[in-house]
Amino acid sequence: MRTALVDHLLGRLDDLESGLAYVEENSANGAAPGDAIRIMQIEDGDIEAIFDNEVLRSRKYPLTMKDVKSWIERAAAMEDMDDKHTLFAELAALEDEFEDLESKVREAVWRIDEAANMR
Repeated sequence: MRTALVDHLLGRLDDLESGLAYVEENSANGAAPGDAIRIMQIEDGDIEAIFDNEVLRSRKYPLTMKDVKSWIERAAAMEDMDDKHTLFAELAALEDEFEDLESKVREAVWRIDEAANMR
């Protein structure tokens, strides 16, 4: 059970990391590393950050790519947890930390794909 949970969590985090890279690769404004995670955290109505990369990069956002790396490390470390209560508590804590970002990244990837497929 532990291995299945860890594999599932690592798969989701891999998708998150890949999705962020995909958003950067498909950015019309020439994204730099870390821009995608910043873009996902822009507040509604922050037009300056949306249209000006320098402004985007100057803003302080709660999450960085270091957080993504930390989540991956924490998920991998769960493989060594023997206590099921500790395992599920860490799973829940990790999910709480990244689910909102995961949802936004999935939406962004979907929108990019939809725009590319329009004829």
